[in-house]
Amino acid sequence: GWNVCDFDLAVLLRACHRAGLRCALGRTDDEVELQRDQSFTRESRAVLPGRVVLDGLALLRGAFFHFEDYRLDTAARLLLGKRKLIGPEHRGAEIEAAYRDDPARLAAYNLEDSRLVLEILGKTGLVELAVRRSLLTGMQLDRVSAAIASVDALYLGELRARGRVAPSVHAAAGGAGIVGGLVLDSRPGLYRNILVFDFKSLYPSLIRTFNIDPLTHVSPDAAVDAIRTPSGAAFRRDEMGILPALVARLAAERARARAAGDPVGAQAIKILMNSLFGVLGAPACRFFSPALANAITTTGQHVIRAAVDAVGALGHSVIYGNTDSLFVDASEPDTARAAARAETLRAAIGDAVGAAITRDFGCPSFLELEDANAHMHIGSVALFDAAPLRAAHGGIDIERFRRLME
Repeated sequence: GWNVCDFDLAVLLRACHRAGLRCALGRTDDEVELQRDQSFTRESRAVLPGRVVLDGLALLRGAFFHFEDYRLDTAARLLLGKRKLIGPEHRGAEIEAAYRDDPARLAAYNLEDSRLVLEILGKTGLVELAVRRSLLTGMQLDRVSAAIASVDALYLGELRARGRVAPSVHAAAGGAGIVGGLVLDSRPGLYRNILVFDFKSLYPSLIRTFNIDPLTHVSPDAAVDAIRTPSGAAFRRDEMGILPALVARLAAERARARAAGDPVGAQAIKILMNSLFGVLGAPACRFFSPALANAITTTGQHVIRAAVDAVGALGHSVIYGNTDSLFVDASEPDTARAAARAETLRAAIGDAVGAAITRDFGCPSFLELEDANAHMHIGSVALFDAAPLRAAHGGIDIERFRRLME
């Protein structure tokens, strides 16, 4: 279903109660129970003995598909090129009219909604992805998007194996905020043959490179041999943290999945790896630590600036960048020659950043700039300074922007 817990099952449950019936949809006579997650996501789930209810909307959002909204009509239009049989304009009135005067139309509308959900799930492989995520973390199929619980499931066992116990979950006290990723100012202009490079899994790679972990975190003035990040946070060198070890294992498993032509497995691992940073910045997590979260983001900023310096030293310029990406002007009008130059630039930039990390922080770098042939994009791009448009029109004038582009 789509929003099946908050709408379909809730409606059925109310209808059964009005009729004095038990809404027993599972494999026993127990009635369906609707629960709402107490985390910040506030997602609902249905408890049916012997069955699992998967909500297409929650699966889509939990797999980091980014749409203007998550209505079924929007998802079907963007993923399938199809629409619901009754459009958004006056939908309520049309449904009421069909219920009253044309039951066959209402039945066709509901049946098509069900087909659209199945087609979306089939095209995206979201059910298969949920299964793989469940196998990675041990979480129930309808809770694979619960990042904090997923990391707990992996981390606490490793912590116990080292003879340590974790703190209890507690309400986080106010303190330092979490610094975001670096966004470089764009250089307005019209460019041809732009090379886009991405640091692969930047934040997990930084966790591994700097041994960032709650277990290895020490005071900056502690009398131990420590790796100090640009934020000033310090981490022991003499013991590998649990998160770095987990990143190393997951990175190897992801590489094997990609080599075996298993995109679903690779995506499941990628989502889990990326969640390792997020839980450190989540107050509901037992390992919440602004110091650790900021150590990762500020080091990420440092890496992007180091990459910008490396691009400049190679005689090129960065026209834009954000968090883990660089847009580099190839300075080459011929697309074929720009493509040939891309791999050389990628290797040189990656090597320069890795050498700078080792030189400045005394640790081996596990950072990797994405392979140019597989992940680099070449094309023309126009970058505009938005400030004059905002000043002139109180906002971005889309029509004027379109004319400028033409």
